[in-house]
Amino acid sequence: MWRAFPAESIALIEATHAGQLHSDPVAATVYMFLNAHTAPFNDERVRRALNYAVDRGSISDEVFGGAARVTCQFLPPTSPGYVPYCPYTDHPDGTWTAPDLAKARQLVDASGTAGAKVTVWAAPSPFVPGAMPEALYFVHLLDRLGYDAELEVVTTPRYNATINDPSQHVQIGPMAWGSDYLAESGFIPGVTCNPTVTGPAFCNPTIERRIEEATNMQLTDVAASHDLWSDLEHDLVDRAPWVSLVNPIWTALVSERLGNYQFHPYWGQLFDQMWVR
Repeated sequence: MWRAFPAESIALIEATHAGQLHSDPVAATVYMFLNAHTAPFNDERVRRALNYAVDRGSISDEVFGGAARVTCQFLPPTSPGYVPYCPYTDHPDGTWTAPDLAKARQLVDASGTAGAKVTVWAAPSPFVPGAMPEALYFVHLLDRLGYDAELEVVTTPRYNATINDPSQHVQIGPMAWGSDYLAESGFIPGVTCNPTVTGPAFCNPTIERRIEEATNMQLTDVAASHDLWSDLEHDLVDRAPWVSLVNPIWTALVSERLGNYQFHPYWGQLFDQMWVR
């Protein structure tokens, strides 16, 4: 789905062929789903602890070669309702700067869940960039937080079927979500009461009602709907039904013969707008 150039290659290309290198944000979010109906992630303190503990910068650099923007949110920056927000960082000022392991360990201790067994599911998939290294990273991170973590690697079809089966009680796994239209409703409903390919549902009736209100408002007052989406997304971030990691960046190296390169965050490269000498 997305392939990153090595960071050293990008630096070399920028120095030698800057006019042929294009880096554009993708309307997508890579994250780890957390099953809020299954221990230990049915405790909000545990979900928040994992958000505090994860080193998003390391994942951006080591998994995506730097071709990704770190995030604590589900809405990507390309969304009209996006307002920067990240409470899960050392010295929070709206953006992520560094993990806060001390805070994470305090929350785990308060929850009394240390020692619990956690199975991180994963599958090699072209639709979830970095799925395998992300899953392995979280196994090690959960161990550091005091859990008994292990990795369960399965095929992509089994992964998709199992994480959407509530009877399987899958606890955590890597996912990515993108939308093909410019509306917050293309992102937010995937993490509420109706299970979708985003993984086991996080259900909060109050937020669900606000989502319905914001969706209806899109038809009558677009500007006000953006404000409402932003507010309820920040409330969702506080409740931590996921661990958002990065927004991918599409990096393309084109021929010097190609002109009028254009990229749309939802539709990708606009080939019908380009020309070749």
